[in-house]
Amino acid sequence: MQHRLHFELVNKMLQDVCTSSARFGGITVLLAGDPRQCLPVVPKASPAQILDACIMNAEFWGEVQILHLSMNIMRLLAAVDRMTETELAKSQEFADWLLKVGDGSANIDGGDTITLPDHLCLPVDSRHKAGLINHVYPLSADDLTLMSTKNNVAYFRDRVILAPKNADVDELNNMIIKLLPGDAQTFYSADSVDKEDGSLYPTESLNNLNIPGMCQSQDQMGMRRKRKGNRRKSTLQTPIKRGNADSTLLTTELDDGVRGWAVMI
Repeated sequence: MQHRLHFELVNKMLQDVCTSSARFGGITVLLAGDPRQCLPVVPKASPAQILDACIMNAEFWGEVQILHLSMNIMRLLAAVDRMTETELAKSQEFADWLLKVGDGSANIDGGDTITLPDHLCLPVDSRHKAGLINHVYPLSADDLTLMSTKNNVAYFRDRVILAPKNADVDELNNMIIKLLPGDAQTFYSADSVDKEDGSLYPTESLNNLNIPGMCQSQDQMGMRRKRKGNRRKSTLQTPIKRGNADSTLLTTELDDGVRGWAVMI
């Protein structure tokens, strides 16, 4: 969620552009989101300051008409066609629990602590990074080697580890890369400045930027090779989602020097 001041600035800007004192210059504005699940990010702020930054405290909030969704969007976005009845039931249970968290009625202890249900937690002896990886990606390197490319892609497509910080993503990604069959391939970005004097922004400085929600200058992917006669085909996959790849799995195939990219949502 954005800071409420962002919306208030847009409101004033549209009033100026449209020369109208009406909210947002008289333009109908649709704001989509659930502030109960995603608070605005305010660096080094206290809980009171974070709450003050919520859109519900914006000067125009009293004039907002709130429309509630009538369908469970989580289930619509889930891979329903690839889920068993048991998995669907668990998905529905988790969605219902999230709503309780938003309503403030889900296992809340002491006013600000939420106790997670046992079925949502890893076993006690697996509550570490390696245990998390083994839970999300249980197949061994040998199993992945024997798997067809199509099934291999589907295996990673249906699994994801979300991490709050780039440092966590990098650590988890490196741990998983070591478990994948074949060699690791490092890809480097081509960073440049658009519509500015490039001499003011050295490439080395651009490469060292570590912006939240965006990939770094280099990313590693696992590579597995197959041979058909004299032809070599390599499939590269990145198992951790971050930034623009939060909901995607990026794969590439190299065949006789021709490279193709496939991004699967």
